[in-house]
Amino acid sequence: MLKNYLKVAFRNLINNRIYSLINIGGLSVGVATFLLILLWVADELSYDRYHTNADNVYRSIVEWHVGDQEVAYPTTPAPFADFAQDNIPEIENTTRYNLISQSLFTYEDVPYQEESGAYADPATLEMFSFEFQEGDPTTALDEPNSVILSQTLADKYFGSESALGKTLRLNNQHELAVTGVYEDMPKNSHLRFSYLLPFELFLQHHNIGDDNWNDYNHYTYLQLQEGISAEVISDKIMASFRKRFPESTDNIYLQPLTEIHLYSNFDLDASGKGDIRYVYIFSAVAIFILLIACINFTNLATARSIKRAKEIGLRKSIGAIKRQLVGQFLGEALLYTVIAIAIAVLLAELVLPVYNDLAQKQISLQLLDVRLIGALLIITLITSLAAGLYPALFISSFSPTKALKGTFKAGSKGVFLRKGLVVLQFTLSIILIVGTLVIDDQINFIQNKKLGYNKEHVLVVPMSGEIYEVVNTFKTALESNPNILNITSASQNLTNIGSSTSGADWAGKAEDQTILLNQLSVDLDFIETFQIEMAEGRAFSRERSADSTAFILNEEAVKQMGVENPVGMAFSAHGVEGTVIGVAEDFNFQSVHQAIAPLVLFVSPDWRSNLYIKIDHQNIAEATAEVESVWQEINPAYPFEYQFLDESFNTLYQNEVRTGDLFNYFAFIAIFISCLGLFGLAAYTAELRTKEVGVRKVLGASVSSILLLFSRDYIKLVVIAFLIATPLAYYLMHQWLADFAYRTNISLLVFVLAIAFALLITLLTVGYQSVKAATANPVDSLRSE
Repeated sequence: MLKNYLKVAFRNLINNRIYSLINIGGLSVGVATFLLILLWVADELSYDRYHTNADNVYRSIVEWHVGDQEVAYPTTPAPFADFAQDNIPEIENTTRYNLISQSLFTYEDVPYQEESGAYADPATLEMFSFEFQEGDPTTALDEPNSVILSQTLADKYFGSESALGKTLRLNNQHELAVTGVYEDMPKNSHLRFSYLLPFELFLQHHNIGDDNWNDYNHYTYLQLQEGISAEVISDKIMASFRKRFPESTDNIYLQPLTEIHLYSNFDLDASGKGDIRYVYIFSAVAIFILLIACINFTNLATARSIKRAKEIGLRKSIGAIKRQLVGQFLGEALLYTVIAIAIAVLLAELVLPVYNDLAQKQISLQLLDVRLIGALLIITLITSLAAGLYPALFISSFSPTKALKGTFKAGSKGVFLRKGLVVLQFTLSIILIVGTLVIDDQINFIQNKKLGYNKEHVLVVPMSGEIYEVVNTFKTALESNPNILNITSASQNLTNIGSSTSGADWAGKAEDQTILLNQLSVDLDFIETFQIEMAEGRAFSRERSADSTAFILNEEAVKQMGVENPVGMAFSAHGVEGTVIGVAEDFNFQSVHQAIAPLVLFVSPDWRSNLYIKIDHQNIAEATAEVESVWQEINPAYPFEYQFLDESFNTLYQNEVRTGDLFNYFAFIAIFISCLGLFGLAAYTAELRTKEVGVRKVLGASVSSILLLFSRDYIKLVVIAFLIATPLAYYLMHQWLADFAYRTNISLLVFVLAIAFALLITLLTVGYQSVKAATANPVDSLRSE
């Protein structure tokens, strides 16, 4: 019996090559896409779960309440870790780390500028899973003058030699002994350190005392005892904290390690953040695409069922029962699905390198992984049942008498189902089209939004080494070059000003009034270099020595302070008393996900970390080479590194750009699969109506009238799909845009383009078969009559 079923199934597959190709092709592309998206989702959900203690490790989050503002940061003061462990017995271990944006390591007189490092407590190596290749993790960070390296850095410096005991010079100041080498941290980790230095070295270098509670710049992680509730520990921490600081209004809570990547909204995080909403979105897209592929299978199977009416009638007349017929056709569906999934796995493997490059992942297909095998089996079973069950029940219900007489006609139920599935198919496709257009609009809006300053052709050069002492010499050497238009400096990257203060004071301030001011130390040329417009007053000036204690506020700061005439007002911050000399128009200094916040600019030469060099856009290469030449002459011990400010700005939206690109591809795949199914249905319809078309042509019907005859039913279905998809797509994209403080509007044009595109591809797909049928010789179609 089984052998006969397989023989019939293979015979049908071979005899109906075009039908089989469309069915298997659409299903394989759908399953391959479904599989790739699931791999992406699994990778996003896997972040930080490889740590042995992942379920018991939490990060401390501080919520600041300043006036009506509430701001959360994932950083705490340095003493907080010991304070928590000393007061809460359920806390098993604590560690702190402080990010290092760049360090200069020198080995055998060869300098290496390195990024992505951190100062960390020894407990870091106990709480997190580091795979050591050399050294002892229990003692590797005990000594202040030690360093542990990733395998990549160790190979870079020492080649095949052992790294242990080797000496590296840090920033031309400290001699450090290499005490350990660990495997490079996995990509699915929010912590990606290429080297670690003892936290004790940080405390010594920055002269921070053991009881400094004012420096909120350190990440703190707590490891709780097994089975202890994080909410309970948070309450205990707050009780102890309130006892220690009764006047504080801050709140502290614990964030699970495994939620940091997907549930964080902190610009200070160590690596590119994920977003749980995108996990939901792409999971839904995966289901959409698989569903569209299954709809194709079901539609084509039910449509072609009439062709097999005589076969079913004959089988029933010789004693075949319904269960056997259902088994036969479910078996055929299973065969098609197995072949499609085998091709899908091959397609996914072939596409993976390009997909990884697009999604910035390192995903691989582990074909022997039990979870992957289980997932493929489940997909096979569900897809076979979803795609084959109704056709099997529909076909096995044929009347044998009518089938053998050739008088069997498809019932309205089968036609209604096919139309309903086409509507569903195009509803999902139109939602994806609208989503793609809206995401593209928002990305273009972000990238072209007027920020309030000129970011074009600005070199951002991190200050390091001797440049701090000779910065004026450096600027003087470059100012005479006609390719260098302006030079200034600031304490932070202009695309992400994260430093803030609640301690500012000003004339007329109410006793109970407090606002959180973002703060940026700048050079006197800052306003001019970035062409920031002044709403009131003036910019800093080199001609006025008093400007060393002057302040400039932005419009949002003035608004929240409630001041009517700020220019000339007494103002003080971080121990400096001066006056407000101007009000700058609001400009974006953070991601456009956030509204422009209050900001104060002041001049402090000691607070500088980046040089900003405005260059002539007509001689970019020449100007950059000149800057590098002067740098190497003045600061030869430190490599010259730079980035263009607009590039730094674009990195803020990498996630959105990648999402947009992926959406474009997924929408194309969904439309392609839909068109494939529509093509098959149109071809089959044309085949069934061959004689009707012949009669119409003999009676004088034109090609255009036959084209309209074939197309209008499908156009009606697409219009119905559009009416259903429009409110759904609008709601979903409105929810996505709500995360942006500054966003584009969902215009009517988006929906016009969506329906126009859907109709166009429908006409092209159906029209091909219609024209083919309409231009055929009617003699050939009527010859058998």
